[in-house]
Amino acid sequence: MRNFCILLALISAALAAGCAAPRRPAGEENVAGPTRVTAAHQAGPWQQYLAVMTDRERIEFLNILDDSDRRRWVRVNGIDVRAELAGKLARGLTLETAKRRLSDKLDVEEARGDSVMLYYSRFNGDTRTNYYLKFESNQLVNWNTYTVAQQDRTMELMTFEAEIMRRLDIALKPGMGPETIRKMAFIANERLNEVLQGRHRDRLKDDNVKDRTDYKRRVVVDYDEKTGQYTVTVPEKPGEGQEVIVHRPSTDNYIVEEQVIMTTAQADFLGWFAKEPQRKIIHRPFETHQFLLPYKSKRGVKETVVVEFSFRDGLLEQWFVYHDE
Repeated sequence: MRNFCILLALISAALAAGCAAPRRPAGEENVAGPTRVTAAHQAGPWQQYLAVMTDRERIEFLNILDDSDRRRWVRVNGIDVRAELAGKLARGLTLETAKRRLSDKLDVEEARGDSVMLYYSRFNGDTRTNYYLKFESNQLVNWNTYTVAQQDRTMELMTFEAEIMRRLDIALKPGMGPETIRKMAFIANERLNEVLQGRHRDRLKDDNVKDRTDYKRRVVVDYDEKTGQYTVTVPEKPGEGQEVIVHRPSTDNYIVEEQVIMTTAQADFLGWFAKEPQRKIIHRPFETHQFLLPYKSKRGVKETVVVEFSFRDGLLEQWFVYHDE
C-alpha cells in the first residue's frame, strides 16, 4: 500500500510538470531555435533612430538594405543628432539643466519675456544639423532639429503651397458647391477659346513675324515634373475640333498677347478643378475632397502636395494646402 501511494505521488508530479511546461504549436515540435522574432529584435541597433523619424523618413530608411549605407543616411539627414537629443531632453526640464545635458556650444540665446530660445548647431562630418530649444517660464516646452537640406526643401515646398493657396483664395468663396467649382474650369477654358478663336484669329495666325513666342490652344492641362509647373499640351494627332494656334506677337498686338497670357494662365490653374478628386472622405454632413498634386523641387526631390476642400451639407466651408510628412 505504501509503495502504491509513492507511485501515485510520482505520477501526479510528472503530470503537473507536463502541464506547466510550455507547449509548441502543432507542427512545430521539431523546429529548432526561436519560432518568432519581434519587431524590436528586427530593428536591432536602429531602434533609437527609427523612434525619432517621420513616416516618410522611416519608409526611405527601411528601403536601404546595406548597413553602411544606412549609417551614412542617418548622418546625412541629421537623425543621429535627433536621436541623441531625444535621449537627453524632455518636456519640463529647466533652462540650466538642459544646458548641462548638451555638449554643443551655444550659438544664440534669445529671451522675450517668459520665453527663451536656445540655438545650437553641430557638424557630424557629413552635414550640419541645427537645432533649437524653446522654454516657457523656465520649462522646456519644445525642441526640434533641421539640416540645411531639410530647410531648403521646406522653404521651396512652402513657397509653392503658399502660391497655390493665394490663387485658391482668389478663386474660391465659402458656400460654393462642387459643381460650381467644376464649372469655373469650363468657363476658363471657354474664355481661352474665345481669345484664340475670336476676332484676333488673323493676328494669331500671322506667320511673318520672327522671334515669335508660341501659344498653343489648351487641350490638356497637365503637370510638368521637370519645371514644376502646370503645362498646356496638344496631342501629337489632334482630334476633331483640336488645332494648334500659334501667336506671333508684334508691335501692334500687345493687348492680344496680354489677353492670351492671362486667359492661358487662368485656364492652366483652374483646369484641374474639372477633374474628379483622387480621394473622397464622406462623413455626413461633411464631405472632404482631396486633390494630389505632384511637385519636384530644384534638387530633384519629389513631393506630393494635398489640396483639400471641406464641404458641409454640400457647400464649401474651408480649403487647405499641405504636404504629407
